[in-house]
Amino acid sequence: MVQMPPGSAKSTYGSVLFPAWFMARGKGAQVIAVAHTASLAHYFGGRVRATLAKHGDLLGVEIAKAAKASSKFSLAGGEEYFSAGVRGPITGRRADLIVIDDPVKNWAEAESQVQRDMLFDWYRAELTARLKPGGRIVLIMTRWHEDDLAGRLLATDGGWRCLRLPALAEAGDELGRGVGEALWPALQSMEDLERRRREVGERAFAAMYQQAPKARESGLFRVGAVTRLAAAPDVKMSVRAWDLAASQPGQDGGRIIRWG
Repeated sequence: MVQMPPGSAKSTYGSVLFPAWFMARGKGAQVIAVAHTASLAHYFGGRVRATLAKHGDLLGVEIAKAAKASSKFSLAGGEEYFSAGVRGPITGRRADLIVIDDPVKNWAEAESQVQRDMLFDWYRAELTARLKPGGRIVLIMTRWHEDDLAGRLLATDGGWRCLRLPALAEAGDELGRGVGEALWPALQSMEDLERRRREVGERAFAAMYQQAPKARESGLFRVGAVTRLAAAPDVKMSVRAWDLAASQPGQDGGRIIRWG
């Protein structure tokens, strides 16, 4: 499982170069590649095919003459590649390698409990059923929600090896970066990322850029978490305040009352 921010070339390495390398070194290897839409999955398939065709001599492979489509093709040695969108038709296919690249399409889909359940059910009931004994699954994605596919798999299945690369490095960074160092400074500097944090808000930035999604209510105080005391404490002064940011439109707020 690889978790990285948007625009960090994860698809180039994970969905293009890696499947091409896997097919070139695995005799008879079968690959199924899925993305959030069929068009994106087929686009990656075209790039995999082009990579194998361009570097065929170096890799020792050849595209089968009968293979015309980019979404499904085979090599002269019998290796096969098939791509589909999430919940697309994969019946009858088998795989030594399944690559899942960004199965979540957008924020609205990530926020939908129904959509998250449908994706997880499809993954368990249909996609993993295509995997051969001893096969591998690689999930490459930007995090959106604490209960997205990556989050739910980590919560329910302890067998995953996870590479998490936040846009701004944290303590114990996998790449040995210093705290706060940008993942790809030439593309987005620390200043660019901090500006992006202000633009999208803390919750979206934590999920999509830091790969550490937070619950919707994590930025607000929760009334249910407030403990009611049996008796008033002995205090010298009390302060009551209203936070306008947490008020509904039209409600009075912002007043601060002090008494002693």
